[in-house]
Amino acid sequence: MHPALTSFVGRRDELVRLRGLLSANRLVTITGSGGAGKTRLAEELARGLTRSFGEVVAAYLADAVAASDVTEVVAAAVGLQNRGERPAQVQLVEYLGQRRLLLLLDNCEHVVGAAASLASDLLANCSGLVIVATGRQPLHVPGEQLFPLVGLPSDMAADLFVARARLAVPDLQVGAKAHEAIERTCSRLDGMPLAVELAAGQIRGLGIEDLVRRLDGRLADLSSPTTVGPARQRTLRQTLAWSHDLLSDGQRALWRRLAVFTGGFTLDAAEAVAGFPPIAPAAVADVLGELVDQSLVVLDPVSGRYRLLEVVRAYTGELLRGAGEQIVTEARLQAWLVALAGDVDAQWFGPDQAALADRLEAEIANLRSALEGCAASGAFADGLRLANAMCWYWLTRASLEEGVRWYRRLVGHCEDLALEARAHWRAGYVATIRLDFPSAHRFLDAALDLARSANDALDTAYATGLSGLLVLYEEPARAKEAQALCQQMVDAPAADTMCRQWGLIGYGLASLALGDLQECRRACTEGAAIGRETGELWGRELSLRFLGEAEWRDGRLDAAETTLLECVRLDRQLADLWHLGWATEALGWVAVDTGRLERGARLLGISAGVWARTGLSMGFPYRAWHDRALDTLRSRLGARRLDAELSFGRALARGDALAFILSESAPTAGATLLSSPLSERELEVVALVADGLGNRGIADKLFLSPRTVEKHVQHAMDKLGLDSRAEIAAWYARSGSGAERSRNT
Repeated sequence: MHPALTSFVGRRDELVRLRGLLSANRLVTITGSGGAGKTRLAEELARGLTRSFGEVVAAYLADAVAASDVTEVVAAAVGLQNRGERPAQVQLVEYLGQRRLLLLLDNCEHVVGAAASLASDLLANCSGLVIVATGRQPLHVPGEQLFPLVGLPSDMAADLFVARARLAVPDLQVGAKAHEAIERTCSRLDGMPLAVELAAGQIRGLGIEDLVRRLDGRLADLSSPTTVGPARQRTLRQTLAWSHDLLSDGQRALWRRLAVFTGGFTLDAAEAVAGFPPIAPAAVADVLGELVDQSLVVLDPVSGRYRLLEVVRAYTGELLRGAGEQIVTEARLQAWLVALAGDVDAQWFGPDQAALADRLEAEIANLRSALEGCAASGAFADGLRLANAMCWYWLTRASLEEGVRWYRRLVGHCEDLALEARAHWRAGYVATIRLDFPSAHRFLDAALDLARSANDALDTAYATGLSGLLVLYEEPARAKEAQALCQQMVDAPAADTMCRQWGLIGYGLASLALGDLQECRRACTEGAAIGRETGELWGRELSLRFLGEAEWRDGRLDAAETTLLECVRLDRQLADLWHLGWATEALGWVAVDTGRLERGARLLGISAGVWARTGLSMGFPYRAWHDRALDTLRSRLGARRLDAELSFGRALARGDALAFILSESAPTAGATLLSSPLSERELEVVALVADGLGNRGIADKLFLSPRTVEKHVQHAMDKLGLDSRAEIAAWYARSGSGAERSRNT
């Protein structure tokens, strides 16, 4: 969930009533007008129910640009990376299954149809799922319990006003007379939390008396017959308009231009996109800080990203259109994202792959919005440049279905033949991995034709080699043909380093299918060496995994295990579940063959959990090898013990699973920890903070991004009332959890 950046004021009765409703209903929708505090209430509710549910997850549908994005946003929130050929919604239903989960679907109004369809499907098929939705209207799903939200009572609203005002003026003194004036003003604001917070944000520049007088004067306009719309909407709009009127020209310009960002933004992005007259790029940082101080922009100090609340973004979007700046600002955002895509693409085959994947993931909502804009406006060249960079995100972190869908919309419309060729072979590779062979054939056949027409020898080499990979995936009996096509990729005079490595990987896999372990070992060793020299992770992992499989099949079990463990370390850096599943599965076979039966069963359980999160299944001969390992375990351990060990592995949290695979000690929560307010994931992070690890070290251990780790650290400090990592370590030591962990590892 979004971090709680401010204290939660009021709404305690609402929290109690909502908990009661959730005990009897599986879908509760909090409705209300913009600014009523629906999201904050739902988040506070969810945080308080962490212990009651196995998992609590928030999916922010404001990041869904179109209805087709809803399932992708929810899948990403629950940790599903759909790699298979089945539709994402089908896979999501199966993945959630009978899990006990509280799912928050926030801001459903702009995609209400898709949100309702998904919620209905999930509730019908996932008996352990409970949904809290927020929006301006009901989902109209059978069994939906509505919870209309209105403004705060005037006394609570005044308390909120004072609490937020003291963020700007810490020593603010509010006497009885001033408090009465604030209550009257909050009453005129209908107690709408956002309106109250916006008003309080102006306290630094005006003072209480001046602020109340000016705001009351503006609110008098509410009675005007020309002011249309429901009363609470008029109240919020007038408050927003009043806040806007108090801004300088530069502040107004920046505020309205920020409306073009869909999924939040960084300072760099704001400078590049919104920094044009009357505000210079160099001035954006200071002005942005002023907008944050006035509660007009939200800053997440952990991630360093800014965002507008959706109701504010809708208002500033109107201002942007009214100023005649929408087209130019959207064009600047598209240009910035295309430049970002170019940087990612140019740097991908190098040492920064994990950081580049993080960067794409952080901007995914903006990137989706830009893709929609390119498709709608006919800017297909820019759309292909964006997709070609996002290809790496789809391959490592997200849904292959989304990648194929976007390529289908964008290819075939651009006059740049080389760009089209590059997009086609990447689309062909994504489709091949997804086992969508008809699409892969169409993409790769077109890629060859386009590359040859453009006299582009490099893209011709890629298309040729990937056609060989497609042959191998679709018809393993044609491995000799695939091997020859991949060798052409390696030998092509125009081949760059990545092209040669990919060709070696394909050649090695084809050799493995042919049973030529020596050739597989040679090709994959060369491919892994290229990866080490360049510092890249993706191709190195593939090379090592096929090498490890060859070593296993050749009976060189120690070498196989060493190689496969290196794969897992690479997968952890890249946060790549698909590769992790394969490496863990093969490590399970090695463990069984070396007589470590309990370890082997648990590894197969872990890999089964990973398969469930990717939607892929094993084909021949991997399924046969998997079944052989299970048969051995069943005969040696017995069916009941085997099932218990498989279940143990499958149930491990990601960090604990990685610690087990790599034989590292996993943090274990003791009794004192279990009585703390921290979630299981926060406990894991706290334990590693106490061990002295920084964000990157914790991220590596728990298979998270450093940005996510920092969020968990901040949440833990908020819940425990601590101010530093040193205080976290001291709290952890006082709890006795360090000793408890030592006894359990």
